[in-house]
Amino acid sequence: GCQADFSADGRWTGVIMEYTLRGILAERGQKVVIGKDGKINVVGSVGDPAELLKHVKPKQRNDYAFSARGGRIILRINGVVMCDLEDNDPRRILSGKLALQVHQGPDMLVQFKDIRIREFK
Repeated sequence: GCQADFSADGRWTGVIMEYTLRGILAERGQKVVIGKDGKINVVGSVGDPAELLKHVKPKQRNDYAFSARGGRIILRINGVVMCDLEDNDPRRILSGKLALQVHQGPDMLVQFKDIRIREFK
């Protein structure tokens, strides 16, 4: 399913992707609509990617939030919208697990705090 990443070098911070199926769905700064034909269309901007990255605090705690209602996903870091995705592709995964993941690599410290999940009715 979809994953919203965070990386020390900033490349993947604020990006929504599907690692195994459709690849990058929305880059940081993009407003994207994926049609019923699966075509990814950049329809607008939520800000300059480099400027948005300035809202991320390296090596500090960041507030990472996303909302997913139907096919609409909005990703925010520290209260700032990083990307906005409307996914109408019938291939999108409709349900699954929520996971917190750390990729292998150099030694790193990752901490999670105050995780909240709210289901929309």
